[in-house]
Amino acid sequence: MIKLNFGIVFLIIFAIIFLLTGFYFFKLYPLFSVIFFIGAIVNSILLYREYCDQKNKISFNNDNIPERIKIKYPISITIVTLLSYSVFPAVAIFGLIISRTHFHLTDSKVFSIIALFISIFIIASYLEIKKKSKRFIIISDKGIQLGVDPHMRWSDISEEKIITRHFKGQDHRRDYTSSLKFLYLLYNNKKIEINIDDFDITDYQLAQILKIFRARFNNSGLI
Repeated sequence: MIKLNFGIVFLIIFAIIFLLTGFYFFKLYPLFSVIFFIGAIVNSILLYREYCDQKNKISFNNDNIPERIKIKYPISITIVTLLSYSVFPAVAIFGLIISRTHFHLTDSKVFSIIALFISIFIIASYLEIKKKSKRFIIISDKGIQLGVDPHMRWSDISEEKIITRHFKGQDHRRDYTSSLKFLYLLYNNKKIEINIDDFDITDYQLAQILKIFRARFNNSGLI
């Protein structure tokens, strides 16, 4: 049974608020309501991912791990990012349409500005997808590869583990502390850290995988 933790409850509440607000503005300002529908979709995707993270906590062992595992960003994160980007052109186009009379803009100028907003959105989306595609972790019997960086052999790697970094911040109301998970390792005595919070794996699962592949290498006699 899945526990309704604070994160899930928070996402459910905001998804409902965005959805109801979108329906409220739909008859008054259809384009403006799109912003709230996007917010509802984003929250729904995040809610589904949170649900899956809690439901599918697979425990890895030496028998169910292949010789090579590729860990990457889930498609849900990319979709959420692109939907978030789409809010800005939607707001800009809505503001342009309701103020075109005030600024005496012709149809051709309005069309050109809208085309500019959409072009910026497409370019930003392409760059985001390209950046995400280059961020992955490959763990195999031979070693570890972080994105497009050169492959690192197990014989040159040491102290691989998952660590937590705590960051303190402050807003206008209170101080707060956030925590991020990192894959930490030494490669030829050089410290390397990569944030794993958005990857399609939990920190516990990744720690299991590291231990299994390290044990395989140690038992292979190639040390």
